[in-house]
Amino acid sequence: LQEWLMARGRPLPSYAEEARSGPSHAPEFVVRVTAGAQSATGTGASKRLAERHAAAALLQALTS
Repeated sequence: LQEWLMARGRPLPSYAEEARSGPSHAPEFVVRVTAGAQSATGTGASKRLAERHAAAALLQALTS
């Protein structure tokens, strides 16, 4: 996502944790990625995985 945005002169994405649920031994994170006026969310068992899913969702939206 970052490379795609940079190649097109767009602002870099920013990530924000929107929610965390579940027990401490098996958390579920929800992260929102925003680039300019567009955003997408992703979920995962870690912040990094949720960020990856959010980035993939936003890249899919931008290239569709």
